[in-house]
Amino acid sequence: MVEIAGAESVRFIVHVKPHASRIAIEKSDKLLTVRLTASPQNDLANRQLIEIIAKEIRIAKSCINIIKSRKNHNKLIEVNGITEKQLKNWRKKI
Repeated sequence: MVEIAGAESVRFIVHVKPHASRIAIEKSDKLLTVRLTASPQNDLANRQLIEIIAKEIRIAKSCINIIKSRKNHNKLIEVNGITEKQLKNWRKKI
């Protein structure tokens, strides 16, 4: 699910799986799953999630925010500085 938050801002839900053996991004029809090697303790998994998304989309980490569910596996992510079309193009490459 992609939600338009502004002219160049999008929101989407990511399912996070911490303590994975390797970092991986997987997609299904509507959900993006990110496997993280980091632990949720001390916000390490959230920081790793932001780093991975920033690297994949090629945008600054400061443009990415976890809007909802910082302590849950399903997170609402907001990315500023990209359009819905750019996000969809990135998701196609996964």
